[in-house]
Amino acid sequence: MIHVENLSKVYKNNNNEKIYALNSINLEINKGEIFGIIGLSGAGKSTLIRCLNRLEEPTTGKVIMDNIEVTKLNKNDLRKKRKEIGMIFQHFNLLSSKTVYENIAFPLELEKLSKDEIDKRVNTLLKYVELEDKKHAYPSQLSGGQKQRVAIARALANNPKILLSDEGTSALDPKTTKSILELLCKIRDEFGLTIVLITHQMEVIKDICDRVAIIEDGKIIEENTVKEIFANPKTKTLQEFIRLEVI
Repeated sequence: MIHVENLSKVYKNNNNEKIYALNSINLEINKGEIFGIIGLSGAGKSTLIRCLNRLEEPTTGKVIMDNIEVTKLNKNDLRKKRKEIGMIFQHFNLLSSKTVYENIAFPLELEKLSKDEIDKRVNTLLKYVELEDKKHAYPSQLSGGQKQRVAIARALANNPKILLSDEGTSALDPKTTKSILELLCKIRDEFGLTIVLITHQMEVIKDICDRVAIIEDGKIIEENTVKEIFANPKTKTLQEFIRLEVI
């Protein structure tokens, strides 16, 4: 489903020295799985997920989705491909001046769907994320969990094949996090989406992911099934993540 080959993102500092945010990343993410990428702050995980849909331009390497090399697409073809890739963010990225309904409708309006088509799709999504009663509310009137449900509904608006979550539960309390993770599992199971989930929370990995990769200093240092990762952690970084989870 998603093939990442020798992906690097390089910046230059004031002394013109190369700084590797990502360094030769290789990953295979299967169709319909929830794949977690965990790392400490500054490890490169958010850069990696943003390179998958080219919100960040990789310096070198390939990203291939459904046998299409995303890293070679021109602007027009990339815009079309992005319709197959939904994304949710830590701080929701909702439009404060628009209602819940209008936020979810926004990507459909950009695709110039008819008013009736938009209304049907938005109302279906509102029911799915259990926010029908918040249809005319504004983001400022919502809790954090409700905001993330709106963001998820908006990400699903164009019927994507892939959902990218960049620290999608980091701003939420544990109870709300659990409800959002349950919703993501429901989405995967009912729609067959492939979900790539960036987090620094080991409990999120344990609760929802099929497989996980650990990123450190821009490199993947360990990758395995969640069951095997917890049973047999090989790197000190992963051992520390698991120790903190137990505490």
